[in-house]
Amino acid sequence: MNLEAFQEALLQKKLELTDAGAVRPLQATMENNSRQGDMADQASGNNEVHIALKLRQTDAKILQAIEEALQRIEKGTYGVCELTSKPIPRARLEAIPWTRFTVQAQAQLEKDGALRQRRLGALGSVDSVGVTEVEADDDEPEEKTAKEKE
Repeated sequence: MNLEAFQEALLQKKLELTDAGAVRPLQATMENNSRQGDMADQASGNNEVHIALKLRQTDAKILQAIEEALQRIEKGTYGVCELTSKPIPRARLEAIPWTRFTVQAQAQLEKDGALRQRRLGALGSVDSVGVTEVEADDDEPEEKTAKEKE
């Protein structure tokens, strides 16, 4: 596997996400929303702020995943599924160079509910034995299971 090509792709994506011109300034969005207008204009502005915040959160998560992928390259574990220890197919790495899992492992984790949380555990926290619990965010109520609701 040509790690230099993947490292270059990761660094390029990192540069795209951190480039000041590539990210819409949140301050400008919030200032535009604070201007006077009717309720529909204000609601639309609130929606724009919400979208801008969500995009920034997504970018931050991808940046963290990129940093972790670069660490895996340094450690020599890049391209190996953290759940199954099987090689991640080249096509998947080319599509998502920061991925930690094979498609099958990711599908299993999603089915088991391990990837429903807002963020994954720390690098290397998932092993072939099980999944490390991830603490829930305080700003979002935990979902109750059917038994807890009864």
